[in-house]
Amino acid sequence: MMTVFEKYLYYDRPTLAKAIAWYMMANGSLNTTEGNWRFSFSEIDELFGTDLEKGDVEMARMIEDELDPGIVLLDEMTLSIDGEEFDLNFGLMYAPNAWEGECHE
Repeated sequence: MMTVFEKYLYYDRPTLAKAIAWYMMANGSLNTTEGNWRFSFSEIDELFGTDLEKGDVEMARMIEDELDPGIVLLDEMTLSIDGEEFDLNFGLMYAPNAWEGECHE
């Protein structure tokens, strides 16, 4: 049985797309060590109950639209539409675990 929150997100796809984009921005920038982080469609499907892996192109595009490149997110190279993953590139100064160069002190 779905919770009220899950039902709201299920029926309000734009809000769900925003939540997924926010999740990817937050987790990608916090976890990357080189400025790049990938989210598989299966990971997003499992966490948010989407059907990206089954070809929900509309939702993939909605998420992509929410991933507006700017200062933190340099660009997004989303999907081959037959779909495997979102591939995001973050500004290193906004990625606390990222480092440049050959040695990390």
